Amino acid sequence: MTLPLEIRQEFDLHPEAVYLNAASEGPLPRRAREALLRVLERKTHPFRLGGEEYFQIPQRTRELCAQLVGCLPEEIVVTAGAGAGINLAAAGLPLQSGDEVLLLKGDFPALVNPFLHARNRGIVPVEVTPAGKFPSPDDFRRAMTPRTRVLAVSHVMQSNGFRHDLAALAGMCREREIFFVVDAAQSAGVVPIRMKEAGIDVLAAPGHKWLLGFPGTGFAAIRRDVMERMVPPAVGWMGCMSNAAQFISLPAFDLALFTGGKKFEVGTTPYPQLAAWNAGLELILETTVEAIEAHVSALLQPLGEYLQRSPYKMISSPEPAHRSGILSFTGKFAAKLYLLLNERKIFPGLRSGWLRVSPHFYNTTRDMDQLIGALRELESVKLEADRKGENL
Repeated sequence: MTLPLEIRQEFDLHPEAVYLNAASEGPLPRRAREALLRVLERKTHPFRLGGEEYFQIPQRTRELCAQLVGCLPEEIVVTAGAGAGINLAAAGLPLQSGDEVLLLKGDFPALVNPFLHARNRGIVPVEVTPAGKFPSPDDFRRAMTPRTRVLAVSHVMQSNGFRHDLAALAGMCREREIFFVVDAAQSAGVVPIRMKEAGIDVLAAPGHKWLLGFPGTGFAAIRRDVMERMVPPAVGWMGCMSNAAQFISLPAFDLALFTGGKKFEVGTTPYPQLAAWNAGLELILETTVEAIEAHVSALLQPLGEYLQRSPYKMISSPEPAHRSGILSFTGKFAAKLYLLLNERKIFPGLRSGWLRVSPHFYNTTRDMDQLIGALRELESVKLEADRKGENL
């Protein structure tokens, strides 16, 4: 399945560039730019600002994110990115000194570092090393002990695009009453997620990658019964029920917090960025994540087939159940190859010495044909290390 070319009309894509790096940064749709400009016009003349910016725009963000992952708006926290959501889990879950958190070796720092920081409170991060080339639920099962209280993983690994079996991991967590924390930075918007069906307790995602928003936007989805057991690590005026009263009179000398995700939101939300992000989220939901996933999979299929019979080495899993919107591969002097592709106006990503290709719903089969054609051309080019390139 491929999406209609009309999707490209939603973006001001460069006419000569083939952008294949949605896993790093997504472009801003036209409708998002228009939404941003409307809010900026009001911000330029602040007397035009009102309750919409402070309350309605962030509430719309909560509603859209809830639709995206299959939860209630009250279970959504508007954050500054995936790392902010993971920090909520690391600091707010009811953990005690000596409790263990399982983390996969090589997982992304936005997921790992908040739990490493929790060592200051006596929390014990446990690094899980896969027994095989790719991780499996058995790797985590072997690492579990009576002190294990959290299993935290990236739904899709940012380096090689490996997609975890969330249902299998969640099943182990339920059996042992372990909190299941998921970083969805590389899946939200391109891989369907139904939070409750997947058994996720806390999910975090940024807005600026597959979700077509700005850096500094994101959300955390926290299951209601888990949220009730969490203590906000920081508080501000927006999380308190007296926040609206301050427009009329000074709020009461009171710290009564909202019962939902708003209690974790410390200050005024970045409403210009959220207004633009809402427009991008609406475009994704109109298209449906299921259709986006099918489109991206169809785009990556011929690249995977080519790589298997080429001099390049595919790094991503060949198993359909573990594929995602990312396909990684390498060759001799990968960073030089990356630069040569850039010279041909083809822009994948470069991570861990691997080329990382991550198309989105605005990409076409022609884009992928150009990439494969360039790789074929470069098969016969004698590559040499490029000092500038190898240090990218």
